[in-house]
Amino acid sequence: MICARCGIAHLSEIPHFCVNKHLPKTRYQEIQEACSAFHEANPEVWDLFVRFTLQRIQQGYEHYSVAAIFERVRWETDKGADSPALKLNNNFRAFYARRFAAWYPVQKDFFRTRVQKSAHRRGTGRPEPTREELQ
Repeated sequence: MICARCGIAHLSEIPHFCVNKHLPKTRYQEIQEACSAFHEANPEVWDLFVRFTLQRIQQGYEHYSVAAIFERVRWETDKGADSPALKLNNNFRAFYARRFAAWYPVQKDFFRTRVQKSAHRRGTGRPEPTREELQ
């Protein structure tokens, strides 16, 4: 029988849990995919994130808050607008901090990170809310 999910021939016609392509996503995977899509659509956020982080490093900080950097990015992208141009999802902060550590290995400990518990949680199966849904 050809599996309708993965297109691979399996020996049994008994419904099965096909592991070839569709293990249930973890919440981590869902957030990571949403963050990657956001990053692709809004590269200016990464540029601001790096700029503000490097400013703090140049000011002598050894560690800093990724939340504070995100709020600064929000401020810079929102100022003067009746409605913000971007909606920065707080779930993306950890991904930006880890991306910074990967791109700037000398500063890999600038943001303190924790184990991402979402890696062990089942995904919701729902897309991230849109801007309109959040208003």
